[in-house]
Amino acid sequence: IIRKIDYLFRHLVFEYFFGNINNQFTFEEILIEIAAGEIARVSFELFYQLSTERNQEKVILAKAKTGMVCYQYELKKTVSVPDSLQQILQAK
Repeated sequence: IIRKIDYLFRHLVFEYFFGNINNQFTFEEILIEIAAGEIARVSFELFYQLSTERNQEKVILAKAKTGMVCYQYELKKTVSVPDSLQQILQAK
């Protein structure tokens, strides 16, 4: 049986690097990188980095971190991070 799991934001931290955000670069290509952090029994962290390339150098535009909690509304409680998701998060 495949159970439906919902994911709740426990927290969100977002840091803009305003000195690197400029209107003249409105149509830049943005690279979004996502990496997993700590994985606990019912929660996990995701880290994000948004960047672009200017003058052949990587320029970081923003970084973020989310704490996600696995929750099952039908049971009204947190549930374990599914094994299949743990495998994806731990993949290098």
